[in-house]
Amino acid sequence: MRDNPNLSPKQIDRIRSLAQLRSVQAGEVLYEPSQPDVPLFIVLEGNVSISRTGEDDKILAVREANQFTGEMSVISGKRSLLKARVTGRQRSETLSG
Repeated sequence: MRDNPNLSPKQIDRIRSLAQLRSVQAGEVLYEPSQPDVPLFIVLEGNVSISRTGEDDKILAVREANQFTGEMSVISGKRSLLKARVTGRQRSETLSG
């Protein structure tokens, strides 16, 4: 997976006016394969690991502060093929919507 760009503070502020702030805990799953209606998530604090589910649960990418995930499901309108799990910190924050 290619690196995800970082959003600028100005871009995040624009999204913040349309999105919902969500506090999440380490280990929490944001979305998983076949889940309908996956929103776009902006990572504000902490990390989110993107993985392929299966025997190895292989991590394909890690999203950090000011990066995003879920965009492919939003663009395609299809269910996700991957899992996104909060990692790293005890408490993290995301914007979703």
